[in-house]
Amino acid sequence: MFGGNIPPKCLGRDIPMIESSGARIRSSKTYATSNECICFTGNTAGSLSLFPSSVVMRIATPEMYGAGLYPEEALAVSYSVSGRRREFAAGRACARSVLSNLGVIPGPLPVRRDRSPAWPNGYLGSITHCPGFCCAAAASDREFSALGVDAETAGPLAPELVTLICRSDDIEHFSGLPPLKFSDWPKLTFSAKEAFYKAYRPLTGAFLDFLEVSIRFSVAPCSACGEFRVQINTPGKRFGRGQPAFEGRWMSSECLVLTGVHRSAIYGNTLC
Repeated sequence: MFGGNIPPKCLGRDIPMIESSGARIRSSKTYATSNECICFTGNTAGSLSLFPSSVVMRIATPEMYGAGLYPEEALAVSYSVSGRRREFAAGRACARSVLSNLGVIPGPLPVRRDRSPAWPNGYLGSITHCPGFCCAAAASDREFSALGVDAETAGPLAPELVTLICRSDDIEHFSGLPPLKFSDWPKLTFSAKEAFYKAYRPLTGAFLDFLEVSIRFSVAPCSACGEFRVQINTPGKRFGRGQPAFEGRWMSSECLVLTGVHRSAIYGNTLC
């Protein structure tokens, strides 16, 4: 990750359980959890696919938070608090589920030195979690060279963080966008840059600061979802001319903002 803040929890009792068909998210039945609520309204949940249909995405079920871990996975959270171990377990269980849908035999997903999951040969993916929510996405590396997903609780970004996350051209861009009902554009920008970095870092090995990247959003008629473009502003960290870098999509609800980024495998990976 670039870095960032921990947004406040969205308090409540009932959580809409969100399932996916391919990479399209839809709302389903509700279940209860203690003091945490992540929910999508019906229109928001069904209005956008975060990824192309060949990407498999799934939202963690309550049972996944108590799933077992392989020894090499458990080692990564052996000194972590209970809440962190549970969200880690949910992420790994969710990732194994999407890989199974791609025909991969379940196995360990250990942690690399950069703390990202080590995906099986021939596949790539991304895991995200925030209070009350966890999901994973995966695909074949014959179709995609990069994949990133990020979830954040709704609500505005802390004012003192805005200039650490958003460039001046990002902030100028916000002035031409409609207001978000449950969040704000700096918070969505934070999520979009996090999703982008999850895709960019494994592909290139390069580090980026938040302010090295610009985001440009487009908004669907519902005003709760849309797409975004990523522009890398630092020489030596950009891709070749004529190569679209990454495609991004976003959605927003009362309690959650969710962003996804992908890059087709047909484009080269040389930086310039």
